[in-house]
Amino acid sequence: LLKLIKDRKKFDFTHGCKLNNLMQELSPIDEDFKIALEKVYIRFENIIEEVLNKAVKNGEIKHNDTKALSMFVVASIEGCLGTAKKSQDGDIFQTCISQLELFLNSLK
Repeated sequence: LLKLIKDRKKFDFTHGCKLNNLMQELSPIDEDFKIALEKVYIRFENIIEEVLNKAVKNGEIKHNDTKALSMFVVASIEGCLGTAKKSQDGDIFQTCISQLELFLNSLK
């Protein structure tokens, strides 16, 4: 999971995360669009939750609420992407994501 999150060499920090941009701009304006985007976002969280459940099952981490943890991980990723977009700097993303990595490693 961490390897995937940290490897954002192809990411365009000028424009940020397209999904997050759409959520922020259109969710308050169009209810149908909000519902559709939320389904995509929830799928993202569910994928992370599946990975975290496997990590718990394999004894790689200890955590009793992987659903909440998956929301935190997704929010952290999106926050780091937004911070990098603000600065237009991929190094900022790496610095931010390294804090998420430290947190996740603390669950071992």
